[in-house]
Parts: sequence; structure tokens; C-alpha cells
Amino acid sequence: MAANVIALLELYSIEFVDSGPNVAKGNVNIQCPWCGESDPSHHLGINLETAMWGCWRNKNHRGRLFYKLLAKLTALSFAEARRLTGEGGARAIQQGEMERAVQALTEAPNTPKSNTFKRKLQLPSEFRKLSGFTPQFSLSAKNFIRYMVKERGFPKHHLKNICREYELRFAIGGRFKNRIIFPVYEDKRLLTYVGRYIYPSSALRYLALDKEESVKQVKDCLYNYDKAMEGGNELFIVEGPFDVLKMDFYSRKKYCRAIGLFNMNLEPAQIDLLFNLRGKFDQYTVLLDAGQVAESLRLQTELSFLKSVEVFYMRGDLDPGDLTPKQARDFSRHL
Repeated sequence: MAANVIALLELYSIEFVDSGPNVAKGNVNIQCPWCGESDPSHHLGINLETAMWGCWRNKNHRGRLFYKLLAKLTALSFAEARRLTGEGGARAIQQGEMERAVQALTEAPNTPKSNTFKRKLQLPSEFRKLSGFTPQFSLSAKNFIRYMVKERGFPKHHLKNICREYELRFAIGGRFKNRIIFPVYEDKRLLTYVGRYIYPSSALRYLALDKEESVKQVKDCLYNYDKAMEGGNELFIVEGPFDVLKMDFYSRKKYCRAIGLFNMNLEPAQIDLLFNLRGKFDQYTVLLDAGQVAESLRLQTELSFLKSVEVFYMRGDLDPGDLTPKQARDFSRHL
């Protein structure tokens, strides 16, 4: 493992030191990628025998698996980094194979491998801003506003701020007709969008932009990711966009945030994004419907890299989006 650690650091031009006041015996040290510029030296040590790593400045910046550190330092996904390190059951790639493996995995070591940011996506012009207060759109928005108030429990006087903060849109024609539109951003770039049908019918409740049209398909994203990256006291991990709106908007003044998975099956790309949120919150709370025991066990395992993960089951048939504003504001008191 020692040869792989050093070879990978050298391959990706990651500066390291093998001696000095901060370097323990059998370690090499690098600048902590989580501390960033606030780390004036090389305070993150990597043990060459075990590949375990940890920052001397912040105890939250440590781990047992080298591939997670490698993914943070580079543009590699967890799966790609795991193949290079041989962790998680994969055969360790030997030093002589390293350059061939990287060439096969990535187009360039320090640039994204996927098409994530290769092109821009814009919301269609027929998508109108949802606020209920714009005179020229007040009649066409009426049914959408009624749905938000009557079916989703948002007080009408809060809608202007909610719609502005989450950039909600609505469609009265085209493929997304009669849907509230949730734009999905990452690093302030629009990657895709999802529409929720507002009428009771057999129509598909949620409709996502096709994978081929998206910069990044919806299940590789986290809804409300950019706001969650600000950090805080508690992060609520929920399923749908309306769950996010209810938990995020009404608990944000308590420095809590919410992110949406779009369903409770985690994809590797979503785990990569969640790893970026590690250490940004004191508490991580997964909100599940009553009876989702299997999902609970699976998610606790998949999210074990997050500090202090709790699973909370909603009562009866409720989901987070059904909570009243007061219940959402006070939710963390009930954990």
C-alpha cells in the first residue's frame, strides 16, 4: 500500500513531505484539502502502512479509507478512486499499472471525467416564474398557487420568498404542462430540472428532464446541494423536492438545511456529493416514512462516513412535506 500512496500523490502532482515537525514516523503529509488555504503547512498525515489519514488541525478531517481522500484531492469519483487504491474489495493496482489505469479512468487527472459542466443548460422560455404576485401571470399561476397552499400547506404570505429562494417555475404548456418546476443546481450551474404534476390523475407525479438533455441526470444530483454546502447545525436528508422546501425553508433560521435524493436509493455520484458535506454539520438526520426498516439499515451503512447520522421515522402516512411550518421549524427538538 505504501508504494500506491506515494505513486498516486506523485501521479496527481499532489505536494507531500516525508519529514518535518508535523510528520509522524511512517507517514507522509499533505495540505489538508478541507482546511484549504487556512492550512498554512502540511497538517494532514497519511500512514504508509495502513493508508489511514487525519488532519492535526481538525479532528473531523480524518478517515480509514485512502480512496475517499484521493477523490477529494482529484476529480475522481469514489468508484474510480477505489479501483486505483484497491480498497473496498478491489485488487490493488500496482505501481507499474498506475499510469495505464489513470489513462483508462480519466481524460485528465484534474478535470471532471463526466460531461457535468461541459455545456450550459437554460430553463425554457415557456417556464414562468412562480410567485402569484406578478400581475401578468396571476391568472395562469392561480392553480399552482392554490396547489402550494391547499395541497402542500404553505401559507400564501410565505410563497413569494419560497418561490424566489428556490427559483420555482410553472408550465402551462409543453411536455411539462401543469407542473411546478424545480431547477437543480450544483456549484451555481443549472444541471437539470424536475416537474411535479399538480392535479390528481394517473399522470406520472414527477417528471425529470431526459438524461440526454441534462447536463447531469437527476439521480446523480442532490436537490438544494449548493445551500447545504454552506453548512450549519443539522442536515436533513429527505426524498422529494417538496420535503426539501418544507424542512429547509422553515428550519434555516436554526442553521439547519435539507437536501433531496429524489428517491431513497443512493447512487455513487450522490455519495460523492454527500462526502463533500462531511464535517459541515453537527448532525445528519435521514427522514424516512414509517416502516422503511430495510431502507434505514442500508442508508446507515452507506452514510457511515458522515459524522453522527440518525434515522427518524415519520408517523403514520406523513412525510416531511406534510409537516406544518411550525412542525418543520421545531422538528429537531423531537430527535
